[in-house]
Amino acid sequence: MAGKEKPFHTPLVAVSALSAAALILAGCSDSGSSGGEGASAPASSSSSSKPSPSVKPSEDSQGQRSESDYPRFSAGANTTEGFAQNVHGEFVRQWVKTGKTDVTVTASSPSTGLTYDMACSGKETVHCTGGNDAHVYIYAKGVAGGGDGTAQAQGAQGGGGSADSAVAPGQHRFSGVIRSMTLQQFASTYDPNYPNSVTPGTNIVFLQLDSPQTVTATSGDGRGQSTRQTNEVLLDYSHGPSQSQYAGRDGERVTIDVPLSQCRWPSDTRPPVGALGCEVG
Repeated sequence: MAGKEKPFHTPLVAVSALSAAALILAGCSDSGSSGGEGASAPASSSSSSKPSPSVKPSEDSQGQRSESDYPRFSAGANTTEGFAQNVHGEFVRQWVKTGKTDVTVTASSPSTGLTYDMACSGKETVHCTGGNDAHVYIYAKGVAGGGDGTAQAQGAQGGGGSADSAVAPGQHRFSGVIRSMTLQQFASTYDPNYPNSVTPGTNIVFLQLDSPQTVTATSGDGRGQSTRQTNEVLLDYSHGPSQSQYAGRDGERVTIDVPLSQCRWPSDTRPPVGALGCEVG
């Protein structure tokens, strides 16, 4: 039997037929044994390293994953494009290696020369946050949004103003990334601390600003104006399909000019909590 030590035979001393027969019987008994030291000893034959024909080697699941599974990304508030690109690169390497999207990655910032830890979570849209309140969004194949890092979008991509043009009187310019999602997605990926109950069928569209903006606008109760700081601009909140021109454009980087007469500070806790709301269609 392959893999077993050959039975040890005592040298033939006598040539009598009886002794020869006894040795032959003893040899047959040893080679047919299934136990003992010969069965448990390490195999010396090279054939023992081959897997049994009835057992297939397990497939390498890493071969089923690739960096193209998450091809696009976008930089959120307080985040440079270069840093977002490095976070995306570290994330996809972790994805290929582990198959997990809930991971922590370490990436360097070309603008500061420092490295930062970013905690990532999500499935189709992965949200990574960390460092100095940086935000990076990474999109699975087939999910709209973001870019591949080869070129950064300029302007409003379908609505709004140019980042280099003058702002008309009475208007305010906002630049950032469009977020279009259900309320369930918002509460699970963008703001896990959202205080309100989640109503199925509710959709939200907002602009996640590149940097906090200080705006003077009408108070939510309609009594005068107030000046506050906001990290987002709520564009649409609807119990049903959103009719906003920005719906379904999650991840697009835009610049929009909005008449402040169409903006209002909130008087309730609609998401994003405390964000300025503007009616832009």
